[in-house]
Amino acid sequence: MKNVLLVVLKLCVSVGLLSLLLSRTGGDEILATIRTVDLGAFAAAVFCYIVSCMLSTLRWQMLIPQRLPARKLYSYYMIGVFFNNYLPGLIGGDAVKAYYLSGDLKANSALENTRQEPTIELTHHDAHRSVAFASVFMDRYLGFFSLIALGLAAYPFGPRWPSYPEVVWILPAFFCAGIVLSAVLAWIPIRRGPRFVITLSEYFGLYRSNAPLLCKAFLYSIVIQMLNFWAVYLLAQGLALRLDFITIVMNLPVVILITLLPISISGIGVRESAFVWLFGFAGVPAEKAMALSLVWFLSTVAAGIWGLIEYLRVRAALGPEKK
Repeated sequence: MKNVLLVVLKLCVSVGLLSLLLSRTGGDEILATIRTVDLGAFAAAVFCYIVSCMLSTLRWQMLIPQRLPARKLYSYYMIGVFFNNYLPGLIGGDAVKAYYLSGDLKANSALENTRQEPTIELTHHDAHRSVAFASVFMDRYLGFFSLIALGLAAYPFGPRWPSYPEVVWILPAFFCAGIVLSAVLAWIPIRRGPRFVITLSEYFGLYRSNAPLLCKAFLYSIVIQMLNFWAVYLLAQGLALRLDFITIVMNLPVVILITLLPISISGIGVRESAFVWLFGFAGVPAEKAMALSLVWFLSTVAAGIWGLIEYLRVRAALGPEKK
């Protein structure tokens, strides 16, 4: 009942924010802008997202201590995308990925199918479940940290970044906080305090002695985020918006950080508000910024259909006991 109420509240927030934006920008203008999108640009954005998911799978594979086929992990990754896009607030896509991975880790440990080179030690309490969730968490963490780093690196090259000080502090603040948090969690074992903090410390501890692995995964993250930036840039060009690539690199990380606030369904409403606010500083009219946000979201939803196909295939392969 509590989860249902939470979903209803998030839905109300999404509907309320969208209604407010539509009342100020005009639904007809937004729809008219969306209709003008170049289908080739939309298809290219979907392709960029699918490729970024493939690279994300390879990054995730690095963080897992056993030899698991990339094809299988890609299925799990796309299933997670499907759950995040189509069943928001009910079952988290990351939890689904960790659930499937945990079963594979447990099954494969009996076959001694571990890597030859030094990697994560499976000595943690309830190791298979813990390592599964740790790998998913670290995959996400590296992705977010690289996103912030790229946005911050674009600041000196941005044509307008000094002109809105109410925004410019966000990425530096998150970057510094991420550095401090990473150092504390990685090098200072936390045994007392909130369970969530203890769990994060344990997750970081699993990778403490494998800095080269994390550096390699971080480089993959840079490429992945550049693909996501490029997808939005292609969609902006497809909508005939005058947005340069650097402006997108500067602003999209802030949009994503704001969208991460767990107050709406799949970030709907919050993401559009952030697009209107931030890209408004770059001179993009509100209705066009909102159209860009919606088209970008639709491109990820379209790519997520692949996840449904993978989910049905995996269900059939695993049998009724693990559905």
